[in-house]
Amino acid sequence: HLAHYDSVTGLANRNLFMAHLGHALDRAKRVGSQLAVLFVDLDRFKHINDAVGHGVGDTVLKLIANRLAGTVRACDVLARLGGDEFIVLLQGLRTSRQVDHCSAQIRAEIARPIPVPGGECRIEAAVGIALFPDEGGSAEALVELADQRMYQGKRSGRSSGEHPTTS
Repeated sequence: HLAHYDSVTGLANRNLFMAHLGHALDRAKRVGSQLAVLFVDLDRFKHINDAVGHGVGDTVLKLIANRLAGTVRACDVLARLGGDEFIVLLQGLRTSRQVDHCSAQIRAEIARPIPVPGGECRIEAAVGIALFPDEGGSAEALVELADQRMYQGKRSGRSSGEHPTTS
């Protein structure tokens, strides 16, 4: 079980995610469909661990994982890469608006107040997006581009490093 799933959140891990992404890319190439990879990084999550401890931090990660699971469809894949990084595979897309909508939902769900001992905390997330077939043909290239865009968004002070077609 631990070879494919994250021990804290129960979500798929990087290995299982990459396997799903590889299969999804093969399918998308065969049928001519679109997909997207969303790289999600929680902002200032370390402060939670430092302020209230790693046990509470793990509880917060589980809550975030549950919230994220509520934003994706059953056909999509959600994984925790480790630390405060998550990744989402959106499959069978018809328009880039679907990706933008999901990205906005993810940020909104993460931004909702989170109960912690002694009160509540708020977390924001940066989201980077890469699209297939427009922006890459391999699983590794899509994940790398989504990761780069997430960091571009953080550096520019925006909450997302979305794909260029997003306004």
